[in-house]
Amino acid sequence: MLKRRIKTSDEIPTSSMADIAFLLLVFFLVTTHFLEEKGLGLVLPEPNPSKDQIAKVRKSNMMYFVVHGSNHIVMKHQDEERVMAVPEIRSFVHARLQANDQLIVSIKPAPDAPYGAMIDVLDELRAADARKITLGQLKPGEG
Repeated sequence: MLKRRIKTSDEIPTSSMADIAFLLLVFFLVTTHFLEEKGLGLVLPEPNPSKDQIAKVRKSNMMYFVVHGSNHIVMKHQDEERVMAVPEIRSFVHARLQANDQLIVSIKPAPDAPYGAMIDVLDELRAADARKITLGQLKPGEG
């Protein structure tokens, strides 16, 4: 009796390849941990406030920090204007807040200022316990 020869294929079976790929995809989707960026925890105002919502603020209650770079920050408060470094901001603002708890601090970055410099100023203001912080836009000719 003759034995039948079983033909062996030299091809890789691909019939279950899609199932395996799908299972690997599901496995990695389930086990992967995605990082959540915290960002800046700021409360943004209404897009178009009415006239009664806009409050008038006295000049004595406003302090501005114009950020040109990490080593060139101009502080403006009433008639005083001076260049400060980032580490000086915390103690300076803390002392001013002790004298005036209604103080509102505004950060105005220059268009060419690095983003990190503005964040450094914001961090120092929060460390000084400033609760009323605004972010503004530097107008042409200002600064």
